Amino acid sequence: MVEDATAVQEWRQDHSIPLAQVLDGWKIFTAEHGPQGIHNEASNATLENEFGTSNGDEAILKILDQGEIQENVVSKSLSPKYLALDQHMPNHWS
Repeated sequence: MVEDATAVQEWRQDHSIPLAQVLDGWKIFTAEHGPQGIHNEASNATLENEFGTSNGDEAILKILDQGEIQENVVSKSLSPKYLALDQHMPNHWS
């Protein structure tokens, strides 16, 4: 998840921007019922199946570079801040 769609767009144009300014954490989550469902941390097997690598850092770079940005606001009761975006994992990554 990321804080700001604009930060992702800027990073896509300039990879010298530190990822710490783009990401809201270094974990990859999956949702069984779409972006509004419960999010679980992706397993190494899921990463390998979806991205061709079990390396989380490589998968994060693919998501940031090629992922579809989906705005998703989380209830204030679940988080001290709004999570601005979610990255959708397509069925096939090249």
